[in-house]
Amino acid sequence: MMDSLRRVLALEAAGAVLPAPRRVDQGAARLRDKLDFLVELGARIRYLYGRGWGGGAIARALPGSDLFWRIWTGGDFSKRKLRAAFLRAP
Repeated sequence: MMDSLRRVLALEAAGAVLPAPRRVDQGAARLRDKLDFLVELGARIRYLYGRGWGGGAIARALPGSDLFWRIWTGGDFSKRKLRAAFLRAP
């Protein structure tokens, strides 16, 4: 996801992104905010892992409700999977 955001931002997108079903003003800025959030989240996960935190503890320390995402995505997304993805990433 982060690589995709970087590619889109490299295109210097105009002021609007048009995802269905609605228009999003200041699309490039919103995408930059999302990328910044993910970069900071990855840094936090790696920091906690480096301090010896276990997978479950790291997942619980991440922001937001894990239950909502697991139900909404049929289990495809969870804080544990997000943590694992960041720890696999270079």
